[in-house]
Amino acid sequence: MRRPAYRRIVRVGNSFYVSLPRDWVRSQELEPGSLVSVEPVEDGILVKPVTSKGVRRARVKTLERGSVQEVIRAYLAGYEVIEIRSPSTEFRRSLDKLLNLLVGLEVVEERGDHVVLQCFIREDYEVRNVLSRMDSISRSMYLDAAVGLERGDEELLESVRSRDDRLDRLYFLAVRLLRSSALSPTLSGRERVFLIDARLVAKILEEIGDEAERLTYAKPRGSLVEAAELIAECQRKAVNSFLRGSCCEAPLEELRSFISAGGAAGAWDVLNRIARLVLDVAEIAF
Repeated sequence: MRRPAYRRIVRVGNSFYVSLPRDWVRSQELEPGSLVSVEPVEDGILVKPVTSKGVRRARVKTLERGSVQEVIRAYLAGYEVIEIRSPSTEFRRSLDKLLNLLVGLEVVEERGDHVVLQCFIREDYEVRNVLSRMDSISRSMYLDAAVGLERGDEELLESVRSRDDRLDRLYFLAVRLLRSSALSPTLSGRERVFLIDARLVAKILEEIGDEAERLTYAKPRGSLVEAAELIAECQRKAVNSFLRGSCCEAPLEELRSFISAGGAAGAWDVLNRIARLVLDVAEIAF
């Protein structure tokens, strides 16, 4: 009778993992990305390989030595498993930062000669919700930056800068979700147009966040809050209209007047660039 193999439960983030015996994995001709079923039974858990031809295998990307940029590209392309062979010292040092940047990506195996990452994206993620969250964060960034500059509140300005990382996380998640959705063979023409437009909106919102971060370093001149509030109201209505598929009801004439008026350098120049980006979103919403 074969003796049982013992494994420790490892916690990574909010998930728990147990490694499978290597001999069993090889005997079942499994590899990174293979699918197994996990079934709770009366006295434990039953693990079985899934061999049905109707089940889609996980997409696997193998990288040599690896780099942050290569992993990000693989993540955005929708790969579920990313294996890095002979990872460089630089890559290992960047691993924690990479995991914080890419939603759902976790280490499932790490040894001296390779690292295996797997993406666990919740099934209830919906790209419209991600875009709505990006909209909220990006608006809060330049609104608070305007207040912080007027008050000379360095703590508030630093808070704005820290939000850019959260916005980047959502941007990468949105791109991954959009690309995965685009692979569906049942997409209608209208749905495909939405995916294309949503990709543009996600990029614009990410750029608005970048500009909002730059705003925190600009020289304050005059009253910025009122202008920021006008831009934010236009952005809120433009994004909501896009997500609902309705005509944009934002006060665009006021926004265009603000852009035409221009302004002094420094903070006003940054707000002008943000206003132009918001106008781009509004034009997509139409």
